[in-house]
Formats: sequence, structure tokens, C-alpha cells
Amino acid sequence: RFSGICETVLMANLTPVDRENSRAFYAFIQKKVDGKEPVGGVADAIVKDICRQMSEDQIIWAHKKYFAKPMLCDNDGPFARFRKWYSQFYADGAA
Repeated sequence: RFSGICETVLMANLTPVDRENSRAFYAFIQKKVDGKEPVGGVADAIVKDICRQMSEDQIIWAHKKYFAKPMLCDNDGPFARFRKWYSQFYADGAA
């Protein structure tokens, strides 16, 4: 969720296509103000900037690796619980 000039919600949908790759699809929702869409290309500019930021992250995603026991810090939140939950979706029980 991005807020400020034009509230924008990004929905990232990741679908594994094989053991090493996933396909990413992004959808955006922008809030209307007083029943009207933002004018002057503001909404489009915000989406374009978010897409730019996402493309900068591609180098991280291209080099990601699965670690059965990753090093986590106290401020990493509930990652361990989330990893345990989503491990049920692995075909080979990798997690």
C-alpha cells in the first residue's frame, strides 16, 4: 500500500513456473477521491514509479536462494511462522 498524493495498492502475484523460476504479475488499485480518478497523469506516474522500483529489485530476485534455516533477526517479524505455513505448498516438501 502506497499513500500520499494518490492512495495506491499493489497486488503482487507470483506463480512458480519451475524449480528455479517464478512469473510475477502486478496489479494496481487506486482510490478515487470524491468519485473521481486522479487527474493530470498523477495516478499513471505513481504506477510507473512503483514499476521502476520493482524492476530495480529484479537483481535481488534473480539471485535469491532458499535456505532451510535462514539467519533471522529479532526485527524480522513472523517469517518463521509464515515459512512453516507456506511449506505445505511445496511439491517435494523442501521446507
